[in-house]
This record gives sequence, C-alpha cells and structure tokens, in this order.
Amino acid sequence: MNSKHSVIVMSRVGWCRLSARNLVIICCTLSGLISSAYPVKVEQETIKSVRQFVQGFYDWYVPKALSSSPGLPWVEALQARPSNFSTEIASLLRKEMRGQAHTPGEISGLDFDPFLSTQDPDDHYSIGGIVKRGQSYWVSVYGTSTKRSQPPTLVAEVSHVNGRWQFTNFRYANGKDLISLLKVITHSTNSRSE
Repeated sequence: MNSKHSVIVMSRVGWCRLSARNLVIICCTLSGLISSAYPVKVEQETIKSVRQFVQGFYDWYVPKALSSSPGLPWVEALQARPSNFSTEIASLLRKEMRGQAHTPGEISGLDFDPFLSTQDPDDHYSIGGIVKRGQSYWVSVYGTSTKRSQPPTLVAEVSHVNGRWQFTNFRYANGKDLISLLKVITHSTNSRSE
C-alpha cells in the first residue's frame, strides 16, 4: 500500500492504516447518517410548532365558548384572531356571519360551534395525533368527554402560510368538513335570496 493513498488513524486497539478509499467510504457513510437525521429533527420541530399553535388556540377559545357572554364565540375568534384562519375559511365565515345577522333570533346556517363540532362544549380540548397530508397537517382534537380510543371530536387542518400557521379546514366525525358546509349554506342562502 502506497503511503500517499493511506491515512494513519487511532482506533480502540491502537494505530492503524486506512486506505484513502476506505476513509472516503467511512466519511460518506457518516455524512449520510448525519444528513438523514436532519429532516427528522426538522419534522419533529414542525410538529411541535403545529401542536403549540392548535393547543394555544383551543386554550384561548374554549373559555369563550363556555362563557355566557352574548354572541357567537366563533365570530369573536374570527374578529380577534383573523390571521389564525385561511382566507377561504375567513371569507366563508364572514358570509355566514352576515347571513345570521339578517335572521336575528333564528337558527340559520351553522347551528353548532364550527371549531368544537358541538352545541355543548367540553371544559377542555387537547391535541392527539398529528399527521402530515400533502402541505398541511391534520391535528386530532379531543374534548374531555371523548376517550382517546374513540375517533377525535374533530380534526383541525393546519397549513403554514406567509410565515405563520393557519387553520385551513375543520373535519368532523360525521365525515363532513367546515368549508363544504359553509359552501352549501352560502349556496342555499344565495338561492333563497334570488
């Protein structure tokens, strides 16, 4: 073996000579191991960030939903935290808000809390599993009355838009979702007013 093409390294058993080829193989292997661990860490940090965003919203929102103050809590959420919602959800909820304002005292359109999937909220909501689906994350949300062995109360769909997390849809245990419901409500409201 030519000394120009080998390296002397210290091992557990003493000094040994490695060929340049073996050294390249070892370096490439270590580099691959280190770089393959990087995406896992980034994904873990992303999921942690999603969890904090969704749990923070529910920790803020649930007391409002439980309070006896007048008005709909989801309207307050839309007004107080508009950046938490995608443009599409915000626009559809504003249309629903206007529709309900035209029929005071009547239940028209949404007859449940769209962020809790109920008319009778639990005292607390917590986050379960988080799954990446395309460019969004689907976050299982459980009310205190829902056992973890059961399907979640709802699934909040979250995407990273313009440097921040936003809710892009809410999916319910009955297979429906907020955007589809609001589009049907908006369509039927428009049909009745024509």
